[in-house]
Amino acid sequence: FRGNSAKVVSIYKKLQFEDMKPPLIIATIAWQLHIFALLKTADTSNITEIIQSTKLSPYVVEKSGHLITKLSLAEIIKMTNDLVGVSLKIKDYNIDQDEVLINYLLSLII
Repeated sequence: FRGNSAKVVSIYKKLQFEDMKPPLIIATIAWQLHIFALLKTADTSNITEIIQSTKLSPYVVEKSGHLITKLSLAEIIKMTNDLVGVSLKIKDYNIDQDEVLINYLLSLII
């Protein structure tokens, strides 16, 4: 989605329409970032071993493995820390959860 903010907002609005609440979206993103971190730090020479040890589907490992080639471990850590900040803001303050989450998602594509 690099640089395609309209697509990000469109997908987010579709999730809202499907009644997916911000905490669930945050959990889903956290799960994906966890997968990214696992794969980035794993010995990726043996994909079968990664699939067996993590019990992830081959599809998830393959797609995530492709995506992490464009990311450094430092970027994954920053995305994770930023997501924690979003989660804390949503829990601790009376703010528009959707706006905070959309801003986080848009920060990922810049």
